[in-house]
Amino acid sequence: MKSACQFRLRTLFVLTATVAVLLGLYARSKRLEGMARFHAAQCREMENRYRSVILDAAKTWRPEYAAGRWRGVVFLPEDKAKIKQCETLAAYHVEAAVCYRRGAESPWLPVWLPKAPAETAP
Repeated sequence: MKSACQFRLRTLFVLTATVAVLLGLYARSKRLEGMARFHAAQCREMENRYRSVILDAAKTWRPEYAAGRWRGVVFLPEDKAKIKQCETLAAYHVEAAVCYRRGAESPWLPVWLPKAPAETAP
């Protein structure tokens, strides 16, 4: 007499492979979600650094008034470089966070990251 709960070996292999693939996709999704959170936090850090650079530069800013017209605020060249670097890094981290979040939502697709900017100390 056959048992009601009898499986063929092939059925067990298929079931095991399916469970392994699903667990792998779940683990990849969680890892990509963690990377998305990391890049979002880095973006917030870059925004805070941007604000501090602007505030530090504002201590040394000078208005430019030439030919009877107000031409705006002039920052020192090193301050302009720091501001540009913060903007570049923040934009990179936003794009990376979006790519990782999209990858976490569809873990079976590849994740194409933007090119990382050269990071120099501001």
